[in-house]
Amino acid sequence: MLAEHLGVIVLSQFDVNLSVNDLDTLNGASDWSGAAFNCNEQPVILFNAQHSNARNESTIMHELSHIILGHKPTIDENSIHQGLLLRSYNEIHENEANWLGGCLQIPFDGLVTSLLNGKTIEEIAIQYGSSIDMVKYRVNKSGAKQKVYHIRNRH
Repeated sequence: MLAEHLGVIVLSQFDVNLSVNDLDTLNGASDWSGAAFNCNEQPVILFNAQHSNARNESTIMHELSHIILGHKPTIDENSIHQGLLLRSYNEIHENEANWLGGCLQIPFDGLVTSLLNGKTIEEIAIQYGSSIDMVKYRVNKSGAKQKVYHIRNRH
């Protein structure tokens, strides 16, 4: 819904008109998760449909973060992997997209409310369509545990 609201087209490798060779290359390269790019001035996210739904949700939020933050990838003409030209972001941009992507996927207030309601990490993962690792990341990095502690211990 966020991608639609932002006017970003989200497609898997099976949704685009790729040659058999290019599709075989992408499907044989399990180490790619997604990419954001412009096609005729239209922002597009391509994700790896062979990954789990939870992984794809994280990938899409990460790539949306690059778009929202206006990050421009670096294209290295000498960097070809599995026959594809690679684009990358610098470490600062990747860290920003990791953080914002997690926030978009599991908002702080929702996370705190879930923890206050006694939901387990697994239940929160199901609620937000995320991986258990993403929930743990958000719980550990967001300050949600401290917020829950302070709410429960107010006098």
